[in-house]
Amino acid sequence: MNYDVLTKIETSQDLMISGVAPKIIGSVSGINKRYLIIGVDFPSELKMKPWWHIKGLSPADREVIIGADLARQENLVVGSTLELNHHKYPIVGVMQETGGSEDNGIFTNFTTFRIITGQDSWSMIELNTAQPERAAAYLSELLPEAKVAEISQLVQGSKESVDRFSSFSLIASTLLGVIGVLIVFVTTMGNINDRVAEIGFNFTP
Repeated sequence: MNYDVLTKIETSQDLMISGVAPKIIGSVSGINKRYLIIGVDFPSELKMKPWWHIKGLSPADREVIIGADLARQENLVVGSTLELNHHKYPIVGVMQETGGSEDNGIFTNFTTFRIITGQDSWSMIELNTAQPERAAAYLSELLPEAKVAEISQLVQGSKESVDRFSSFSLIASTLLGVIGVLIVFVTTMGNINDRVAEIGFNFTP
């Protein structure tokens, strides 16, 4: 995906955006298995997902955090190292259990993700907006190469798609088969009683 896409979104005055969280999703070789790895911008992601809680630190360059299930399965803690594509990376944080696919994932910043995987295009962009239906229609016109939907329409499909990544029936270069979708949730941003809608979209290769 062209990185200009993010600029188009962030500079659009028609979307009424309160948050944007781009992601790069792929897979990486460990010693005996492959892992789901997700590159995110942590300040943006944590703002969008207040239910994410990390024991430890957000990763700097060449550092990673891991999901709770992965930590338990492989007896890893903050301070351990994880071998990825024949290089060792320090674990600086463990994400508390969410009940989702994050629990088996590896998370890092964009720079480290690119170093590890060589992959360099967005897989998904999620955003918060006060007018999700209007924003989804507008984005479909603004970004014809993207698939756009409201998260509430495809929550289950999106989860299944990420689960397929974690079992690696898809190769790393394949983007999510089901697009990110819109979710309405009570956010901790601003007034806790305000509901903010989230939409997301994936790009076909």
